[in-house]
Amino acid sequence: MIEVLGIILVVQGVGGFINRVAESSSKSWFVQLHLLPDWLHIPVSVVMVLVGAGVVLGDMARKRRSRWGVVVGPSRFFSVTTARLPLSRRE
Repeated sequence: MIEVLGIILVVQGVGGFINRVAESSSKSWFVQLHLLPDWLHIPVSVVMVLVGAGVVLGDMARKRRSRWGVVVGPSRFFSVTTARLPLSRRE
């Protein structure tokens, strides 16, 4: 679900950036163009793209690490244990 938020941020950021660079007079459906003053449109669009990409890539990395059994954060449902080792190897 967090990936969806990241994708939305990237789409809004890229679209708003293109809208401003192309000097369109329409604000279209880009949130930052409706909420912020004109001088903030491009900087906020760039930040939205970077944050959105960070969210998506961070979530992908978290999923990849958890697939290999590495605990990335507090988790009640998944943890690395020595339960798979034979009893003779436990210390």
